[in-house]
Amino acid sequence: MDQGISMFDADLNAVAFNSKFFSLLDLPDDRFSIGDSIEKWLRFNAERGEYGPGDIEEQVSERVELARQFVPHQFERVRPDGLVLEVIGNPVESGGFVTTYTDITERKRSEEALRKVQEQAEEAEARLMDAVENISEGFVLYDADDRLVLCNKTFRDFWGYSDTEAAPGVHWQELDRLDVERGKVGSRSETYEPRRVEWRQQRQRPDVGRLSFIGVEVQFTDGRWLLTRDRKTAAGGNVSIQTDITERKHAEAALLKAKRRAEEASTQVAEKNQMLESLSNQLSKYLSPQVYASIFSGEQSVEIASERKKLTVFFSDIADFAGTTESLESEELTNLLNHYLTEMSKIALDYGATIDK
Repeated sequence: MDQGISMFDADLNAVAFNSKFFSLLDLPDDRFSIGDSIEKWLRFNAERGEYGPGDIEEQVSERVELARQFVPHQFERVRPDGLVLEVIGNPVESGGFVTTYTDITERKRSEEALRKVQEQAEEAEARLMDAVENISEGFVLYDADDRLVLCNKTFRDFWGYSDTEAAPGVHWQELDRLDVERGKVGSRSETYEPRRVEWRQQRQRPDVGRLSFIGVEVQFTDGRWLLTRDRKTAAGGNVSIQTDITERKHAEAALLKAKRRAEEASTQVAEKNQMLESLSNQLSKYLSPQVYASIFSGEQSVEIASERKKLTVFFSDIADFAGTTESLESEELTNLLNHYLTEMSKIALDYGATIDK
């Protein structure tokens, strides 16, 4: 029998006990016997320090008085050697009481170990929550059944959830329903609904391990933008990190607008350059090289004005041109005309003349 048992009568004298009772309380076999008063047993324990420091007579008298009340009692007692006993006493109808003594040392050690583990787990959870609450991104974790495990205040603020709405245990679809009812996500978030469909499909696949999802940009109806990055956990749940990218989207829009303006300006410049090139080609046919060069080099401005000037018109002809052409071959005539026109052009240009082509 694993329990120690003792029985005292109405006069508080021992009437029965077993060997386990002696071994658990470390009592000498030759010191006690049937008929010994409870006071003798109590005094022996008090003298060897079983009840801690204090006056021995007071310790004995207090315990005798308690025994005389014959009321049920239960308590745990730690012996000097570290042994922990669970003591349970119950009165009997004939008077007196029966007491059992059970060694619960291992159970207490297990309870203490469990308590320490629980404390460590609570401390770890507290540190985790502190870290999660202090990051600038929204954080939310769902279990394998799509129920919320934990989230931070930033996540609740992003989506407008109260502490009660985004409480542990709430299903992901319930939060989704709130988003739809409140019109949180507008029709402009074209990638949001496909992303939700894909997520649900992935969640239903039993062969899927840890999957990384490409970040999805979500635009709220109030104009804010959110980037969500989801990853499936090893336990089958889902963890999501969400970042407010509103300022970045505004900067991207401004940059795109500036780029479009630059492209439009570049197109206009190209069109003007093409127009000027065409005009330049046309003017070169009617202006002398000196005038053309001075205008397009910036040395002379172009403006519409009236000014009186003397004009000398020079006509040049080749004497007996008709007779000459008859006596020359075509190649010789061509060379003659080229030589003549070249020399006459040099003379004209030296004097700032304009050649009418």
